[in-house]
Amino acid sequence: MPLAALADPGSTPLLFEGDSLTSEEFLRRWEDIPDLKHAELIDGIVYMPLPVSCYHQNWFVSSGTPELIVEVAVTSRSRDFGAKKRLYERAGVREYLIAVPPRQEFAAFSLTPFGFRPRVTDADGIFRSEAFPGMWLDTKALWARDRQGRNAALQQGLVTPEHAEFVAQMEARKL
Repeated sequence: MPLAALADPGSTPLLFEGDSLTSEEFLRRWEDIPDLKHAELIDGIVYMPLPVSCYHQNWFVSSGTPELIVEVAVTSRSRDFGAKKRLYERAGVREYLIAVPPRQEFAAFSLTPFGFRPRVTDADGIFRSEAFPGMWLDTKALWARDRQGRNAALQQGLVTPEHAEFVAQMEARKL
C-alpha cells in the first residue's frame, strides 16, 4: 500500500507516494496538512520517504541553483542516485555529494558539459571540492567518526592558496 499523508476530512486531497503534481498543487496540499513532515516533489512526482533518521538534514534554497548539494542516503539511496541526481544535473548543480552511512559509501559528482561525472577521493581518502575550494573531507575519518581527523582535513584545505582565492572572489561579489 502506498504511503499517504492524511488531510482534514472534507478539505485538501491527500498526498500519495507516486502522485503526479505541479509544484503549486504539491505546496498547497503540503501546507494544508500540518502534521506532514516528510514528502518531496521530484520531477513532478511525490515521494514520501520513511521518517527521517538522525543522519538526514533538509536544506531549502530560496532561489537560484545551488552550487553544491549534499544528500545523506539512509533509506533513499536509489532515489538519491537516480531521480534526484538526474534532476540536479539538469538544474545545473555544480557538485553533488551522497553519503550512504549504512554502506560507509561516499559518492561525488561534478557537472561537466556532458553531465555529471563521478569524482573519486584521493589515495589518502580526502575529497576536495571543486565548487568550494578548500572544503576538504576526510572520508575515512567520516566513517570512523573521528572528529579530529575530519577537522584536520578541513583546516588543511582552508589554508590553501585555492581557498584564499575563492574567498577573495566571494568578497568581490559582495561589492
